[in-house]
Amino acid sequence: MHTLILLSLLNMSTASAAPKNIFLFVADGAGYNTFAAASMFQGRWDPQTQTPAGQVYGSSDWIQVGKSCWSLAEGPNEEADPSRAYSSRAAWRAGGASGATESWSGQRYPYAHGTVSWHAETHPDSAATMSQMMTGVKTYNGAINVGIDGQPRAAFAELIHEERGVGVVSSVPLSHATPAAAAAAHNPSRRAYAEIAQEILSAGVVDVWMGAGHPLYDDDGLPRGEVSFRYIGGAAAWASLYDGEAGWGFIDQREDFEALARGEGEPEGRLLGLAPVSSSLQVNRSGTGSQARPGDVPLVETVPSLHTMAQGAVHHLSATQPGGFFLMVEGGAVDWAMHGNAAGHMIEEMIAFNEAIEGVVGWIEENGGWEDNLVIITADHDHLFQGVPTKRDPFPWVDDRGEGKVPGYTWLWNNHSNHLVPVFARGAGADALLALADERDPRRGPYIEDTEVFDTLLRAWSVPDPR
Repeated sequence: MHTLILLSLLNMSTASAAPKNIFLFVADGAGYNTFAAASMFQGRWDPQTQTPAGQVYGSSDWIQVGKSCWSLAEGPNEEADPSRAYSSRAAWRAGGASGATESWSGQRYPYAHGTVSWHAETHPDSAATMSQMMTGVKTYNGAINVGIDGQPRAAFAELIHEERGVGVVSSVPLSHATPAAAAAAHNPSRRAYAEIAQEILSAGVVDVWMGAGHPLYDDDGLPRGEVSFRYIGGAAAWASLYDGEAGWGFIDQREDFEALARGEGEPEGRLLGLAPVSSSLQVNRSGTGSQARPGDVPLVETVPSLHTMAQGAVHHLSATQPGGFFLMVEGGAVDWAMHGNAAGHMIEEMIAFNEAIEGVVGWIEENGGWEDNLVIITADHDHLFQGVPTKRDPFPWVDDRGEGKVPGYTWLWNNHSNHLVPVFARGAGADALLALADERDPRRGPYIEDTEVFDTLLRAWSVPDPR
């Protein structure tokens, strides 16, 4: 995918002015093969350049580099482990298939090989990697914007919120790891959902907060018998929101999200948009499974799409934040599908993610263009989703079988890896990524550390470095 970097250098804008708005798109768990599989299914993959050339972010107008995602430790109260740092030699070590293994999850993965062990033993999680992108500080798995010492670190959103708006949108519960870190929460444990939600609701940092995690609906968008308020901060927080006493505007019906996305009404104040569904927008609906193909299972019609939610967030922020805004949009359920080894649903979620990007790019082109906006697209970490390994190539590309067809693939286990992930960027300030990409991988080319996403954001708006 690094074959287009030189073209990007030649074609990118040389404007040095700061962007008015910054968009960060994060496809949770999406490595190079994840982006490739969705692009192949959509007929947007170029086998010659091995890039998603047909995607809105696949042209030479976009900078393309890699990004490492390693974390310092497996959990709290552990010392930093240098063996977890990304190593091209460890990541790509050849050796080929060595038979099945049952050591990861009780399941047999027939193409497992020795290199898988290093990825399994050093893999990061979303809490650490998103916190590293938001604070510029390496930390442990499970941490939300705290260092390895457990002490809070300043997150990007809290550094800029007094002058600019902040929006966070996700396809999974809005207090889950990635949206929590983007919303500048601080907690030693990603599992403290109620505490995280309470902090976000009261801190005054976030202006638009959207996601799943509705206490009253199940995964099919139907009323649930036993309610759960953990993702929204507890029963008292829910009552305050629902009654309009929390200082937030509140919407939870698809038609309200769609009206907001169309720019209807007069937005004001802070807005919380809670999709009428439990754990994710679509990936856990009834009838889904690891063998389902994209589109086999009808979508839950009462739930807004990620595209609609992102458009609604953009319209609200652009109307209420004249100084500009930072918006993070997460395709969080990409990761959930991959944990279930469900390639079809992973492709569905990636297509939804791509559609959200397309909508924002369309808005940018009608609202100031690329001189006023910066878009960064990446993932927080990878999964071991590959083509069929060989002795010479332990992690090959998935096999393109044509538009509308699921590529040929194999799963090497059902959790994360320590591989690099792609980064695509365009707009004012994007060139900082090229300057920071001073390490080189033999397969992926130049790459940055995930902490350097934070550096890029700081540089774009000339924010003093708090570290």
